[in-house]
Amino acid sequence: MTLPDTKDPTFKATNSLLRALQATIGNSYKCNAKEHIWVTKAFSVNIFKVWVQAFQVEGGKFGSVEEC
Repeated sequence: MTLPDTKDPTFKATNSLLRALQATIGNSYKCNAKEHIWVTKAFSVNIFKVWVQAFQVEGGKFGSVEEC
């Protein structure tokens, strides 16, 4: 993430154990509610109205929906 108006404009955070926005392979994950996802103890993300699918997107369309 780059924050151009700050003293140190680059911030990096990783979490190899993060299990947010999950759905079964071939399905999509959809949530219209606000979700607060902690990446690290010092960094979190607020997500609103998300619809994602990481794998097996066929014909350019989302698979069956798994809602939050």
